[in-house]
Amino acid sequence: MSSSDHIDGSAAAPARRAQDRTAEQDRIPVQERTADAGPARPDDGDGDPGPPGSGADEPSADARPTRRQRLVRSIPTIVAVLAGVVGVVGGVVALIPHPAPPSPFAESAFSEAFNSPLADPQEADRYYASWIVPDRDPDPDDSWTTEVDTTSGLFRLTNRTDRNAVRYHWVSVRDDATGTALDAADRPVTVDVRIPERGTPASSAGLLYRCAGEPRAYYAFLVSSDGTYSFAVRRPTGGGLSYQLTEVSDRVRPDGWNRIGIVGHGDRLDLYLNDTRGRTVPAVELTDGQSGVIATSTGVFEFDNFQLYR
Repeated sequence: MSSSDHIDGSAAAPARRAQDRTAEQDRIPVQERTADAGPARPDDGDGDPGPPGSGADEPSADARPTRRQRLVRSIPTIVAVLAGVVGVVGGVVALIPHPAPPSPFAESAFSEAFNSPLADPQEADRYYASWIVPDRDPDPDDSWTTEVDTTSGLFRLTNRTDRNAVRYHWVSVRDDATGTALDAADRPVTVDVRIPERGTPASSAGLLYRCAGEPRAYYAFLVSSDGTYSFAVRRPTGGGLSYQLTEVSDRVRPDGWNRIGIVGHGDRLDLYLNDTRGRTVPAVELTDGQSGVIATSTGVFEFDNFQLYR
């Protein structure tokens, strides 16, 4: 029996080994399938696995941001992007050259440079009669002398005695090209002014604007050799100049020529000093009249290149 048992055991060993291999082969696919199925769900403590994705390494469904939250979080980024786009567009626009606004003094309609080639003094006087007529029959008490210096090309007013005196000259002119009378009420006008001798702090010279009526009413834009400029009005009721403003400006050339200009816009006037627009002043009191030049107090006052523009 023992021999038989021994024989039976030896024969059974190969069979058991074959069965073991078969079982091992059967288990391998299960292990592989188990590995492919993904990580096991953790136990929630009561022996039951938790819901999918409920492990510590995975956020819960409630913790995920909603669409509104994602939109709110994206607002700073959107704002930053838009700001960058606006900055780029602004930079491009800044680089695009823009044409300068047209100058109101671009096209002259009337110009007087006081340099007539007339050799005969009487002919020259007749030619410049509108400028020097006040001295044709001078008042014995008149402190002013008037001169057109055709050699230097200047119109000169001189007063050495009366510190309170004011002298102005207005002219009615015609268009150099068409010969028609110029309406000067709102017309741009310029003149070059110099004060080689200044008698008092009130000594000044400049442009007359909208001069009309009797007694004469007008606006005056004045510069002085102390570096100031002024704007004044003489009203139709008469009296002296009423100063509306007086200011110091580094654009005034105290010892040289100053080019001053006025441009009318109905109820306001733009004041120009050496080709730069400065103040805009109200002009509701006087609406019409002629242009010219004016000087105040004592000194020597010179004018050149009086021009009206289209």
